[in-house]
Amino acid sequence: MQTQHHPLKSATVGTSRSLTSLHYSNGKPGPKVYIQAGLHADENPGMLVLHYLRPLLQAAEDAGQIRGEIVVVPFANPIGLNQTLAMQFHGRFEFGNGQNFNRNYRDLAAMVTPLLEGKLGADADSNVAKIRAAMRSVMAQEKAVNELDSMRLVVQSLACDADIMLDLHCDSEAILHLYIHSDQQEEGAELARYLGSAVTMHAPASNGQPFDESASGPWAALREAFPDAAIPMACFASTVEYRGQKDVSTELATDDAERIFTYLRAQGAVDTGSLPVRPELPREVKDLAATDVIRAPVSGIVEYHREPGEMVREGDALVSLIDPLTNDRHTLVSGVDGLFYARNRIRFAHSDMELTFVSGDKVVRSGYLLSAR
Repeated sequence: MQTQHHPLKSATVGTSRSLTSLHYSNGKPGPKVYIQAGLHADENPGMLVLHYLRPLLQAAEDAGQIRGEIVVVPFANPIGLNQTLAMQFHGRFEFGNGQNFNRNYRDLAAMVTPLLEGKLGADADSNVAKIRAAMRSVMAQEKAVNELDSMRLVVQSLACDADIMLDLHCDSEAILHLYIHSDQQEEGAELARYLGSAVTMHAPASNGQPFDESASGPWAALREAFPDAAIPMACFASTVEYRGQKDVSTELATDDAERIFTYLRAQGAVDTGSLPVRPELPREVKDLAATDVIRAPVSGIVEYHREPGEMVREGDALVSLIDPLTNDRHTLVSGVDGLFYARNRIRFAHSDMELTFVSGDKVVRSGYLLSAR
């Protein structure tokens, strides 16, 4: 295993931060896999998962079983790890400009399109090689304007030529769920099988340029830009939401790490001499636009009536908001039949706060599909 350190652009005189990437390889042909955790620095389940995955990868490398390269970034956000205010940890938004750490990544398709004009043809493998070379080239020429931008530049540069990219996050209170690109539903279903995810949601572009879409999205955009060329979706990317913020435990993390390792075996990134048993798919992949999100119409004490992981019907009461002064109660119901997969951990709601998320079958939303920008 090789360790690389990536200094970030200093925010002020006398300060410095860096990112660390771990590279596992036996010099054999195979896919490039990129896995990171903690891009939202206060989402820690994935960081513990990588703690338990690393010994598995090291043992595989020691045994000569790694095919291609597996890159692990144990924590992707040293800026957010240092953000505390009034004894509270804040790892989702950068204090300096308020930006979400998982938004505003570079549009690689737009950057490489001019370099690819007249160079792509009917050979898909050749096209992939040319596109990845162009991606590496343009990223190497980019200059960061500030510390946050340099952090984004480092992780996107490490992942831009990957075959598989897993970005490990967590929700507020939730069951395990996945986000994928709409053109990769089959690949997303395979990941869901091995990780045991009952909720896998796809979108062509949820807007905001989050990290996973900066990896898979360029391939879809380049297919549109060059319709006569053979361009596959060469990078499968997924945001893996490891339940809720409090779901940090040895039992969960060791099982999750073993599941990722088994998935890597199935994808040919680790060759142990035999393929793993292919698990059943817990639930079909669903459209992200079919997620019913309940927002608080008024302020009040939050009283939930159902738990994440339960199947609900349209009209089922999910949450009530109670005015502590008037004792008025506003009960809010599910707008769809589906799987109740996530809810807000905050128990006093302000108006318009997101409260519950139910993955259904019918499209109920459009436009900007992500949570807080």
